[in-house]
Amino acid sequence: MVSPSLYLGSSLSLDGENSPQQLRVPAHHLVTHGVVVGMTGSGKTGLLTVMVEEALRERVPVLMIDVKGDIPNLLLAFPGFESRSVEPWVEASPGDERSVAEIAAALATEREVGLRAWGIGEPELSRFHRETEFTVITPGSSAGVPLHLLSSLERPAAAWEESPDAGGHLGHRSLAHTPRGANPSGDSERGSPGR
Repeated sequence: MVSPSLYLGSSLSLDGENSPQQLRVPAHHLVTHGVVVGMTGSGKTGLLTVMVEEALRERVPVLMIDVKGDIPNLLLAFPGFESRSVEPWVEASPGDERSVAEIAAALATEREVGLRAWGIGEPELSRFHRETEFTVITPGSSAGVPLHLLSSLERPAAAWEESPDAGGHLGHRSLAHTPRGANPSGDSERGSPGR
């Protein structure tokens, strides 16, 4: 079985004498941690977006935590190059005399030229759109799927105070959500993983 690899672009030798070679990173090289470092505007977000898209194209599951707010841009993975797909997301900038349709057509053409330069056409876009599922989880916001991590630890309903047996199942649910290795008693020996 061939291990999936992420196509990140092309590489050239420093002297520029060789022809470009595909730059691929085996997906299994990214099973622990990674870091992308660079100055503002150097392409960190772009690189990570390409890596996520490539992982998804190879059917490698991705969990991405984004404090900057760029993840929703992945939801704009249109199945083709038509400008009508782009149009609902276009707003004219102040001073731009073009219509929304004209701006959408220009953006769709720019996108098509850029993607085709990397060998990505409508069949690849259609497959990606058809086979990829995105869920954006938004703690504290209704912009995506809301997430409330502490709901199982909230104070039980008033029925708990009236009849302790009525809410007994809540304690079991809360304990099931306690991280492995956590030790509520404070005993460091018993709480250490692997002991």
